[in-house]
Amino acid sequence: MDIEKPPPLKETATRFVRAVRLFGSSEAGPEAKWMLAGLLALLFGANGLNVVNSYVGRNFMSAIAERQTAEFVSQALYYVAVFVASTVVAVIARFLEERLGLLWRDSLTRRTVSLYLAWPMEPITAWPPRADWRIPTSGSPTTPGPSPPPRSPSFSWRSTAR
Repeated sequence: MDIEKPPPLKETATRFVRAVRLFGSSEAGPEAKWMLAGLLALLFGANGLNVVNSYVGRNFMSAIAERQTAEFVSQALYYVAVFVASTVVAVIARFLEERLGLLWRDSLTRRTVSLYLAWPMEPITAWPPRADWRIPTSGSPTTPGPSPPPRSPSFSWRSTAR
């Protein structure tokens, strides 16, 4: 049995760069560029907050070890503030990441459908038709050839879901 080899890394990288360029030049491109810039800024900010959290945690533990009550309260408040800021940055970064992914998938879907609909289609002669249904530019979709057999009313999704 022959196992199909994955494409080489160079080919994969070329395809990825082409997909990113197409996405950047699509109608969603400007919004996507701003979202990517914001996401990168938030990720750098999250890394910076992690460093600050490390120093605040060190000072907090030092205040506990040295039994300095005033310093302990001060560092505890800093600790809470850094934690809240880190949480807000992480949530917004995750939102932007998900939104950017949705924007990319929407752009890819629109491009794929427009390329598919622009493809010249031949009339269908065999039944059942697969992905090559002929969609006219006006009116409703037509199905050339014989009509499909009627569905059995005794079998449906609802009857099997119980």
